[in-house]
Amino acid sequence: MKYDVSILVPIYNGERFIERCLHSLFGQTYENIQFVFVNDCTPDNSIKLLQTILLQYPHRQNHVKVVEHTQNRGLAGARNTGIEHAEGEYVLHIDSDDFVELDMVAEKMSIARKEDADVVVSDFYLQWEKHNNYVVQNFAEAKTEFVEMLLNAEAQTAVWNKMFRRCLYTQNKISAIQGVNFGEDVIVTPKLVYHSQKIVKLNRAFVHYVQYNSGSYSKKKSDKNMEDVLVVLDHLHTYFADKPNSDKFQKAIIVSKIRKKIEFIKQSTPDNLKRVLEKFPEDVTMYNNSNFGFFDRILVLTSKKNFFVFKSLVNAYQFLFSTVQILKGR
Repeated sequence: MKYDVSILVPIYNGERFIERCLHSLFGQTYENIQFVFVNDCTPDNSIKLLQTILLQYPHRQNHVKVVEHTQNRGLAGARNTGIEHAEGEYVLHIDSDDFVELDMVAEKMSIARKEDADVVVSDFYLQWEKHNNYVVQNFAEAKTEFVEMLLNAEAQTAVWNKMFRRCLYTQNKISAIQGVNFGEDVIVTPKLVYHSQKIVKLNRAFVHYVQYNSGSYSKKKSDKNMEDVLVVLDHLHTYFADKPNSDKFQKAIIVSKIRKKIEFIKQSTPDNLKRVLEKFPEDVTMYNNSNFGFFDRILVLTSKKNFFVFKSLVNAYQFLFSTVQILKGR
């Protein structure tokens, strides 16, 4: 059967959330969908729940494929497996702890057909237990400008709020780097956009990106995250080095490195701060200050002048951030 869309879902530790996710996928108003679930050796009952809930949607049963990994390959490996088994003209990536609006596929396919689009971008929700925040996806219609925005972290690189024509992956041999699970989408999204002919944006949010699943891929924090980010950005530096507009792309990647440096500083423990500075030596003063907020510039500049003051600023930021999150009920 020829599918219009393949929805690709990695499954790992999503037992608490997967029922809601599955109902939002199988309940889509659009019919011609393939569902590919990649069991990445999940240690919980997610697969049993999938089998149970699928019984409630008999019209979907023949359009579901469950692929079993014999060993855990991480999010990047699971996404690659999903692409390998996809048969649809377009692909959508959804994580098993998130959920989506029921008209997501219908709306995205409508504009994709109307515009003959290779990529359809949309807004999304940050979802907490009792409320959500609407997030606007930064976007530029000019492809080169949008690639720059993705490379310099001005635009969200997530694959789950974008629908891609599948041939962008296959014809250009684009895949995530297995083992690099933090920022795995940063590897693929700028490349897919770069090789596309037509990109469009829907000014609606469809995906509810859950923020309170401590067991998910994206919530696993470790020192390896820094290594992953550096691998990703070095890879992109090489990939775009010989492309037209290379100078713009290379500058964007450096800006992204500085943004990641600031992000890791803000999340770091006191014992790990020096390691962050060693891994990310880039200087915020090298680039247009409009790329960085006032506090971020002060933070990085202080790290080079007075380490005691720098640590104090980081501690103050983390305290204030935690307090605000508590007040917001997060």
